[in-house]
Amino acid sequence: MQLILDFLWSEWTTTTKWPKCRLVQAKFGKSLIKDIELNLNDAYMLQCEPSHDPTYELRLFGAVSTSSGEQLLRLLAGFTEFLTAAFNVNPGREESFKSDEIAKFLKLSPDETADLGRILSFHVFDMMNMGHAKSYEWWECGIPGGFADIAEPGDPVQKLERVLVHRYQPRYPVNIDDRNAVLAQMPQPAFREPVLGILGLGREEDQDGPVSLQASPEVFVSHSAKDMDMADALLQLLTAALGLKRGKIRCTSVDGSKLPLAADTDEQLRSEIRDCRIFLALLTPASLQSTYVLFELGARWGGESYLAGLFARGASGATLKGPMSRLNVLNAHNEADLHSFVGDLAKKMQLPSPKPGEYLRELKQLCVLSRAGDPLVQYEGKRVKARGQQNREQYFVYKGYTHYLEPDAAQVCESARIPYTPVEPEDLAVLCGKLDDSLGTLQMKAILKELGLLGER
Repeated sequence: MQLILDFLWSEWTTTTKWPKCRLVQAKFGKSLIKDIELNLNDAYMLQCEPSHDPTYELRLFGAVSTSSGEQLLRLLAGFTEFLTAAFNVNPGREESFKSDEIAKFLKLSPDETADLGRILSFHVFDMMNMGHAKSYEWWECGIPGGFADIAEPGDPVQKLERVLVHRYQPRYPVNIDDRNAVLAQMPQPAFREPVLGILGLGREEDQDGPVSLQASPEVFVSHSAKDMDMADALLQLLTAALGLKRGKIRCTSVDGSKLPLAADTDEQLRSEIRDCRIFLALLTPASLQSTYVLFELGARWGGESYLAGLFARGASGATLKGPMSRLNVLNAHNEADLHSFVGDLAKKMQLPSPKPGEYLRELKQLCVLSRAGDPLVQYEGKRVKARGQQNREQYFVYKGYTHYLEPDAAQVCESARIPYTPVEPEDLAVLCGKLDDSLGTLQMKAILKELGLLGER
């Protein structure tokens, strides 16, 4: 049967067409083909009649049982975890993921990207749009409805098995017990170990001892490289308050905590995100725009392990979506919150209660950096609008709030020769997260007079 399945897969991938039934029957024998169809209830291959000349097509189980099956299952397992992390961050996402975006993130070659598209075209996840259906050079896939079951925390291998079983549709309706009985009789693809490997979930020990020669760090700091200064300040606070060595903290942008030379970056990060005792997320406008940070958050959330976060530089609870919105995240610009943050970590790690005098300088430095990058502080007393967009809404930032400028208020600013300041989209999102009443002519004149700007320019 392996030869037949390999032949069907090869024909489809090389000619972009399924082979004719008469060709397959002539090559392997009609009686053998019919026996396979009958005994396996169309689980592996199916006769289709798109025209007067029917073809044989693989089903999902057939594809993963070819000699390419292990690689296909690796791709499917990685993609399943990718969607799980994306779902945990934003279950209501409506936009589809493009194949080039997925390939870049999962580091897939063009051939691997096409193979993943082919396996997804079996409607594994229900939502699939093929741009070039024959070549699979481009495709997109969104988070399907009903994905919550797959995204629940648990063994990723079992989740993959549920995907496969869910997509097995026999010729005649059967209940789940009958379906499982059929599956039990099938030659099982040896995919558990490969999937464990691709997800970094292999055995912790083997005959020669631990698989990994380097222990996972105790603390993992998820952050954007744009916030390197804050990440460094956070590490200084952790070392001063908790006595942690930098070698026990993974922070990929900060010296002393970077990944080791020649490490398999994706594999090691996946393992460390899963195994670290403490996962800290530095949540800023930049990090919440980072695909990698969101994926790290989703992966950690899906594992039901300890996750703590700090809002900084204007980010707030309004910017978190999905299950993440239920997290109790503290604010790095608030000194009292930072003291609580340090104390909570000490309890979680079963360390002695830190003395504020030993880390106060580092705490204040982190607080200053958090405030310095806050758009509400940066643009205080300024007229702003989105960079590169003409004739769009204008706002005025005043006393920690953002106000929409009505046209007559904008004209007051023009008359006072107050130019608008262009802001980046992520900063504007933070500003609009603190919207207050709109400003008309009288309010705008009163504010400009208070600021000493009316009539001075």
